[in-house]
Amino acid sequence: MEKTEEKLTAAMYSEDDSERSHALGIIEELLRRATPDFMRVPSAERLKQAVLNALQQEPEIERALGLIWVLGKSSDRRYRAVYREHLQKFAGDLLTANAAVYQCLIALDNCREPVFERDARGHSHQSIPDIEKNLRQARAYLAKHKIEIP
Repeated sequence: MEKTEEKLTAAMYSEDDSERSHALGIIEELLRRATPDFMRVPSAERLKQAVLNALQQEPEIERALGLIWVLGKSSDRRYRAVYREHLQKFAGDLLTANAAVYQCLIALDNCREPVFERDARGHSHQSIPDIEKNLRQARAYLAKHKIEIP
């Protein structure tokens, strides 16, 4: 197992993006199939550091999610500040994205597109902080137009 960890650690530090992605995929698969202690053994310390370094340099949310998932499997309390930092960033991104979804809904409504849910009297009540409602209305509108959310 130590040889595997060494190879994966080396791959996580590779300059080749596809090699790092491949290594992350292997790590994720090992964690899904292996004992929960895989990232907790002392020999995994270098691997955890490589994952942490990759996470700190990763601008893409999809890849950051995988890195956080892998690092989180270590249950290492030393990384709490890292998780808090990313939680703050992703929560901010979510609120920004919600504002954009809301503005698109408003713009479509201004074009007389039926995007908003209506009550029995035909009224709608919109609110930018209502994330779930905005997303539900966006999904319903897109589904009517056979547009899938990725």
